[in-house]
Amino acid sequence: MTSDTPCTVLVVVPDTAAGSRSTVDAILTGAGHRVRTVAGTGLADHMTDRAGDRAVDLVVVDVDPGGDADCTAPWIETVRRVLDECDVAVVLVSSDSGEDVTERVRSIPHVAWVVGDSGGNVLLEAVDNAVRRHREASGIRDVIRRKTQILDAIGEGVIVTDPDGTIRYWNRAATEMYGWQAEDVRGRNIAEVTVSDMSRTQAREVMEALGRGESWTGDFAVRRRDGSEFCALVTDSPILAADGSVEAIVGISTDITERRTAIDELARREAILTEAQEVANFGHYVFDIPGGRWTHSRQLDTIFGIGGEYPADVEGWLDLVHPDHRDGMRRYLEERVIGNGEFFDREYMIVNQRTGESRWVHGRGRLEFDASGAPVTMLGTIRDITDVRRREERLRNVVRETNHRVKNNLMMVGSLLALKQRATGDGLDFSDIRRQLEAIMQVHDLLSRGEAGGGIALPQYLAGIAGAAVSSVRSGQFRAAVEVDEIVVGADVAVPLGIVVNELATNTLKYGGRDGGTTFTVRCRRDGGVCILTVANDGPPLPEGTSLEGSGTLGLSLVNAIARQLAGTLVLRPTPYPEFVLTFPLSESR
Repeated sequence: MTSDTPCTVLVVVPDTAAGSRSTVDAILTGAGHRVRTVAGTGLADHMTDRAGDRAVDLVVVDVDPGGDADCTAPWIETVRRVLDECDVAVVLVSSDSGEDVTERVRSIPHVAWVVGDSGGNVLLEAVDNAVRRHREASGIRDVIRRKTQILDAIGEGVIVTDPDGTIRYWNRAATEMYGWQAEDVRGRNIAEVTVSDMSRTQAREVMEALGRGESWTGDFAVRRRDGSEFCALVTDSPILAADGSVEAIVGISTDITERRTAIDELARREAILTEAQEVANFGHYVFDIPGGRWTHSRQLDTIFGIGGEYPADVEGWLDLVHPDHRDGMRRYLEERVIGNGEFFDREYMIVNQRTGESRWVHGRGRLEFDASGAPVTMLGTIRDITDVRRREERLRNVVRETNHRVKNNLMMVGSLLALKQRATGDGLDFSDIRRQLEAIMQVHDLLSRGEAGGGIALPQYLAGIAGAAVSSVRSGQFRAAVEVDEIVVGADVAVPLGIVVNELATNTLKYGGRDGGTTFTVRCRRDGGVCILTVANDGPPLPEGTSLEGSGTLGLSLVNAIARQLAGTLVLRPTPYPEFVLTFPLSESR
């Protein structure tokens, strides 16, 4: 909008300046503008109510009420207050060119003014200047408004200060963070508003760095309006002028209270984990399978006797493994764990690099897979179990010694029974009891020799029981056939089973002989969680009516009692050949 573009002009003159009114009207109307003229008393109403067709583009105000100096100053202040509420181009006209009036007029921003008798061209030029200045000011205000909206939308507090720290801008997030409204802090020094007592020395150092044109970022203890303090992540950057001097400082602050709390809690838990690992003598690791690298806790350094410079890759780990175990552990890792995706769970020996001592460790690890199913990471622990292994070995030695003594005592009892039988002639027969003792002795013999550290292997044990029973008959009339699955049980199961086989073998030797010889058969198989023991012979059938409940014999009563002890069931099939079937559960430890 220029003087060549017609616009709506509101001309405001004091009641005492009628001559000025007609002159201004004539000049503006002659230039093609639409003019409305009001007396001074209607200024406020016309300037603040500009909706619809009553809107004006320009206001021309005579600020000289009839040359009365005593009235000029108050009138100018009235104009200033009204114009502060309006967004419009303004031209002020005065017939007084005195210094006091000139200064008062020029103190009103974004206006043009002319001396009343300067002529029409000067007035029209002033109109053009006022419109141009208003347009520029409006554009600047729009830019500031948009930038303010953007800064208010940022979640971080944005504060702009002068080089000395005087606050010039304060966004909405800063208000939420510190509790101060922008109008409460504008013009105050930042150190008085946000800096906590404990950070004042640090604040001076930061301001010195900013004065040198350097930026600063770091954690900073700050204070809210209510006096409470919190930790903020602060970034301060200087805005430099063309000559390199600092014009302003922009500070961005983020409340990191929750982050610091989380970091502190993580550090606390890390300290607890480290202490727990030291107490339990284990460390943890993360193995990056594609990269072939592993990271580990400090406690693993102690277990392996290594430092931070040690190569943390697969070959480095294998070099730690004892030479006797190295090839086996390589195959286990490559084929079973990485190749088959199995859980890593293995005890193996390592050589401590600092002391040269061979030590036992127990490694465990769980694989993580990518979307294609390929293993990418293994998370696990390694525990030094050397002391545990030594205690276990000492315990095994004690157990072996105890079983050796039990076996010797049983042998002595058996020998005493044999002597007693020879001394009394044929009146007493202790052969059954001796064979039962021999079955028990076999278990304790295996335990005493350390051949049953993980339990008693039933194939060898039951074959020995059956073979010993058959070989006790010199005629060769009986043969033993043993078919037993690879089942390992504890002594608490092996001893009762040995007595059962021995007792049924004794019955076969007593009553199962026939021409052409008799085969005594022992079969034992696993079926899920149960074990099925079958003892049979192909000799004569049992007498009609024979049953487990009504046998009345000591041997079958003993077998029945053992079946109950094992929480199993015993079934007798008397024909066509005698067959006993004992079914009992196998616990996880068996």
